[in-house]
Amino acid sequence: MPTLSTMAGYCGSNTGQGDAYLRAASELGSALAARDIRLIYDGTHKGLMGALADAALAGGGHVTGVITKRLKAKGHTHKHLNAVQILPTT
Repeated sequence: MPTLSTMAGYCGSNTGQGDAYLRAASELGSALAARDIRLIYDGTHKGLMGALADAALAGGGHVTGVITKRLKAKGHTHKHLNAVQILPTT
């Protein structure tokens, strides 16, 4: 059976209603790092996406962000990612 090596994550750029979503995003990020599963996500530092990336990075995980030029120009790129792909804004 193949093992999971990379996961794409997509969730809100805000924190949702209540702390349960924020906790779940952080727990998922920690679990990915603990299992040496790489995360690819939207590349921002905001909301649930930021919490997911923060937890994965804090656990020593590898996180790649994929962000548009427009969002990068607005300063939304997470500053501690292992890798960033910048795509044209359409």
